[in-house]
Amino acid sequence: MPRRPNPKCLECATYSIEWARLVHGPTLEGGDGCWVEENDRCKKLRWQYQNRAEQTAKRRLSYHLHQQAQQTIDPVSFPIPERPTAIRIIFSEEPDNFKKNVTLVHAVEFQLWVGTQCRARRQPIPCWGMRGDEVGNLMEEILAEFTKEFSRSLNQGKPFKKFLTIHKHIRDCELPNPWRQI
Repeated sequence: MPRRPNPKCLECATYSIEWARLVHGPTLEGGDGCWVEENDRCKKLRWQYQNRAEQTAKRRLSYHLHQQAQQTIDPVSFPIPERPTAIRIIFSEEPDNFKKNVTLVHAVEFQLWVGTQCRARRQPIPCWGMRGDEVGNLMEEILAEFTKEFSRSLNQGKPFKKFLTIHKHIRDCELPNPWRQI
């Protein structure tokens, strides 16, 4: 339970600061010695008494909003179909600035994911010395391989048409490269 307001301070808060310092200031100057200048104690207390109603209303509103937010909300759940996703991981020197037909590709890795499970993974294939069309043909071959092997069991007989592409740096590739210490 909150402390009862001091009637003397409550009255003092209704008048000006000059009046309060004169009446409640040091006893040598005719006051009753109640006014405290240290750390602006009385000024802060006056502000609290003057804005008491607003602060209480804010506190009550905050409490009610907090209570409403804590009421339990029934979670809604529905089944989400897990779609198979063909992923190609391209390893290059500049994965953040990858430009097709400009950036050299170190290796390509292929994976087939269903939801959060990796169902198939093809080891990284080095692309050193391969032309762009050869790398493109490799992608089509892997899609055909995934379709042949997994379309009936995972994709309802539909062929895999494209890859989701992820770019990674050469350092993340398990194949040896000039930057990795052997």
